Amino acid sequence: MDPEKIESPEDTRLPIADHGFDDSTKVQMEATDNEDEKNKEKHRESIDRIFVSQYINDTDNEAYVVTYSKENNSVLGWYVNIEKNKHIQPKSDVYFQLVDRLKKSYYIKSYILCKKILLFFYWGEEDGDNYCLIDLNSNPLSNRYLELKCPYSLTEYNYVPPKQDIGFLPNGDLIQVTIKDRKICKFCFTNKPNKTVSWEYSHIYDIEIHDLSGCLICQSKLFLFLRNSETLILQFNLSTMTLDNQYNILDTQPLRYTFQAIANKNQTLWATDIFSENLYYHEVPVKFITLKYGLEGLIVKVLKENKYRLIDPYQPSNVIDITGDIGNMNDFNKKNVITKLNKKVSIDNNNNVCVTDWLDESRLQQLTNISNKIDQDSSIYSFSTLKFIQEMLKDIIEKGIDRVIPEGGVRIEHEVNEKEWFLERYEYEDHIKVSKHGDRGTSYIFNLRSYILSFKLLNNRYLVLIKGSGINIYNIEDMRCQYIWSNNEWNDIREKIENILYFEQIDNNDIKLINYHFKKLLDNEFNDYRSSIPLSSIKDLYSDNIINDTIGLSKFGSELLKLWNENDTTFGWENIFKPMVIKIINDRKLFIKFGSEILKITIKKNYDDIVQQIIDKIIESITSNSGDYKNTLLPFISLNLPELCQNCYSDFLIKYMAYTSIMLSPNCNSISSSRDTSLNSYLNNCIIKSHLGSNYFKSISSLYDRYLNKSQKETRTISLIVPFPQIFCEYQDDTDTTILKKMITGLKTIMMVPKKNNIWNEFLYKPKKILFCNIDSNNLYNWWNFAAIIDFKWKTFGWIYYSFIWVIYTIFYICYTLASTALSIADFYRGSLYKITIIFGIIQLSFEIRQCLWRPKKYFTDLWNLFDVGAYSLPVIISLYWFISKNPPHWLMAISFILLSFKFLLFFRVFSSFGKYFAIIIGVAQTVFPFLVVLFFIILGFAQAFFIILRSIEVNDDNDPQNLVTKYDFVNSDGTINNIIQPSDSNTNLFNWFPTSLLAVYKMLTGDSGSLSSWTFRENPTMTFLLVAFTFFTVIYLMNLFIGLLNIAIADYNKEEEFLLQKAQIIAEIELFYMLPSQRRDNKEWFPDWIYYDMPVSEVRKLINAIDNNKADFNYPPFISNELRSLVAIKDKYREEKLNETKNELINELKKHIQEVLENNAKKDKANANDEVVEKKENDDQQN
Repeated sequence: MDPEKIESPEDTRLPIADHGFDDSTKVQMEATDNEDEKNKEKHRESIDRIFVSQYINDTDNEAYVVTYSKENNSVLGWYVNIEKNKHIQPKSDVYFQLVDRLKKSYYIKSYILCKKILLFFYWGEEDGDNYCLIDLNSNPLSNRYLELKCPYSLTEYNYVPPKQDIGFLPNGDLIQVTIKDRKICKFCFTNKPNKTVSWEYSHIYDIEIHDLSGCLICQSKLFLFLRNSETLILQFNLSTMTLDNQYNILDTQPLRYTFQAIANKNQTLWATDIFSENLYYHEVPVKFITLKYGLEGLIVKVLKENKYRLIDPYQPSNVIDITGDIGNMNDFNKKNVITKLNKKVSIDNNNNVCVTDWLDESRLQQLTNISNKIDQDSSIYSFSTLKFIQEMLKDIIEKGIDRVIPEGGVRIEHEVNEKEWFLERYEYEDHIKVSKHGDRGTSYIFNLRSYILSFKLLNNRYLVLIKGSGINIYNIEDMRCQYIWSNNEWNDIREKIENILYFEQIDNNDIKLINYHFKKLLDNEFNDYRSSIPLSSIKDLYSDNIINDTIGLSKFGSELLKLWNENDTTFGWENIFKPMVIKIINDRKLFIKFGSEILKITIKKNYDDIVQQIIDKIIESITSNSGDYKNTLLPFISLNLPELCQNCYSDFLIKYMAYTSIMLSPNCNSISSSRDTSLNSYLNNCIIKSHLGSNYFKSISSLYDRYLNKSQKETRTISLIVPFPQIFCEYQDDTDTTILKKMITGLKTIMMVPKKNNIWNEFLYKPKKILFCNIDSNNLYNWWNFAAIIDFKWKTFGWIYYSFIWVIYTIFYICYTLASTALSIADFYRGSLYKITIIFGIIQLSFEIRQCLWRPKKYFTDLWNLFDVGAYSLPVIISLYWFISKNPPHWLMAISFILLSFKFLLFFRVFSSFGKYFAIIIGVAQTVFPFLVVLFFIILGFAQAFFIILRSIEVNDDNDPQNLVTKYDFVNSDGTINNIIQPSDSNTNLFNWFPTSLLAVYKMLTGDSGSLSSWTFRENPTMTFLLVAFTFFTVIYLMNLFIGLLNIAIADYNKEEEFLLQKAQIIAEIELFYMLPSQRRDNKEWFPDWIYYDMPVSEVRKLINAIDNNKADFNYPPFISNELRSLVAIKDKYREEKLNETKNELINELKKHIQEVLENNAKKDKANANDEVVEKKENDDQQN
């Protein structure tokens, strides 16, 4: 953010004569100044509030504040200095009384001060809720009140939520937002009037979002609240008028907003008051402050208890009470204002504005200690560890550098009873011995290889040692060295220090070495680190030390990943980094923070298993609807799509794209109406520049809209999103030897090759492939996502470039045609037309050359590229030929016109009605080409056979053309007969020359057998057999087979996706070879982060039903959210029917089984009963 530029006191107090005023004006101004000095004293004695500049914390130089006196009804400007307040006395500047505008009682509700322009919102008896804009930069004799000249009034301040708001950008531009008209008015600071003229707006922007409930401006950010979604807030950057972020507050309870927001110094955090109606009390954010060492805190006010607390914004559970530091509660944020740099602006005893430090570092220590109590059991990378080691270093400097371990050693007292730790002194080095209680024989020894200069126990868990060779931290519980720190300075002087301490022969030079080198080293150690100790030496670590330290991974994850990226598999890097990466992937917060960087490295190192884990993790988040994937996880894949394409991860990509192929737009919470009956893609520019000033444009637009409303019917549509941001070609430095590199190497002899980030170098470097031209899938272009991408690119820039290319070619075509076919044209004009042909032809050939250098092998294997080269080069050659000989060869001109006409016809392939046929022509030709090769060799064989038997071997033989010509007998009137013989030519016997024999067989294939009419079939049985074989096998069988193959191929290529593929290739060529690098890199209008598209509800419903019924052509089933299902009113009927069907089947089977059991039991009972009757009867018979 640019610092606020404010005129110095010297600038504003220049002599009046410098402004060119006349003498009477000067006298009047001097009298005014004298009167103001008297009023200033009265004002200073009754100051009620201090207004601090909104961007006062963004400059290290002078800043501006304004004091307000209700009794005196005036404001007074002051120059203060935030950093050097102890050395510079604040100076009062401009005094202004408010009686002209605010005469009766009023109450100031809020204010904004920027660039010496004071804006405050107030409530008055006459005006109600209103605002007042005061310019403290203007001439003291002019009216300081500023009036905004804008077609949209600001009168709705009493609404909750607010329907309008006003704010300032860092450069002083004023922003006015009104929800009622859905407009944003921008007033440029450079256009601010110096006199009483109204401040006229510079730009007006339309807010293309309906159903808004409120708005809020916080510095350079605009927050919009949606009416139908209590949990969705949109954040916009007012400097660029683009969407920055959106916030989904996941809460099932009814929420309310106070519609107040504050931001931290860097505008990376913002806080607002959101409370639930079910809660008894809530807290209101007051101010973000940046504390020492770069730590940040958030001041909140507890309304119920009337207390103030300081919260760690990154760990909200860390809270301390700062009510005692506030001072007078009634003056807080009124006469005592806290800035974001932890400065207090107040009024001193002399009624002057003063700036002092506010929150003491000891209070900060309390906040960090809370965090450290939570982190100390899990991490050594905490602020308390840093302070602990810094205190140890200070003690060494104060007490002197010496060995601290006595001859008998030192026992470390700690609360871990299982082990005893001893520090033992040896002649050349110190040792650490660890043993169990009462068992000194069984011990583990650490050989320190240096002398111990200081040791202390940290948190009763870690032993911190400062040695002559560095700093070590040992974990007492698991007996491991958890941290090692040293650098080159330690190593350079370590040996000499140890020699001094060992031999105990210290001279003056040695003392100087210790005092000025080693002490300086200890004094400066860790001073550059603000929140924790630096990362340990990785080579000396056990792998699980850093893996199990979540806090350490969070702080030094980027540094660790950079080390992994720069090193190979030596030194056991794999054992450390691969488990660490898996740990990050499985931790949600760490994965959000480092996931994209990990994916880029794993792609580079070809770790397929980790790439798959990352994609699976994102898919898991999508299917579980965790809320993280929309704004954080999806860009991981999207920003690495070119690399994934280049490294053969197409299957992973297709899986990811299939899962994300039907994603509901985050802003879509209802079905809308549209006049587009098919897919319609667009950039969701929520804020666009209005054409308010162009009445002509408005009238044309209105007529066009009326025509559309009458000619088209409305369609119910749903907005979906394409989760592939930045889909465009990028540049890479190709390390392989290419023709392009050879050209660049050759250029080095005559010019200096620019650096890689130079535009010329970017233009020459080899571009990567376009994503949607890399992945080959039968159903890829039938997916709505890719159709939306192509539609969006074509509508934004594709048609512009394509039209320009078409116009250039048309001019080239017309000029060449006129110059070559017009006979009555003069040579001067003919030459001019040929010159234009040469210029335009060379321009078009240059793009073909660039395309050839990109992929030479692919370029020459594409037949259509050869047509392009011929269409461009032949007219250029003929034009040059004309300047040389004035008579170019006509056969070459004829070929050039054929190629030119065919090339012109190819331009129509971007239109759907023509493009489908071109797709069929090109696709079918590629499909049947192998069959044509087979047919060619068959024709070649028969041509050779006919050539052998029908050629003339000897003069005057039967196949001699002279004997094959037609002879005529002419009868004269006197009865005599004369012979007339038709002269022979090369067409008399086509089989006498092999090329014409090949032509004759081809004519036979078309049904023309006239080339054999000179021979009789009875006298030439071999010829007759060949003719019958050729006509049956080739003309009848193969040609009918060829027609059948054509029908099959036509059905395969008569699809919409083939046309889209053709259009995608055109767009790819435009992006790769016609766009400038800056257009691809910087144009967010053409290459946005997200694009959206509308689809008819009926089509969405059909697709979801097809997916549910397993009738859709997806390799992987797409994720369909519950929100999307509810919008299209689709319940999972198919699955419910299947479930009910399964239940019914189970019930029927169970009933059947029960019935069988009952029947079996009945049969058994009946059989048993019969047996009993028979047995009883037998017993009775025996008794009788």
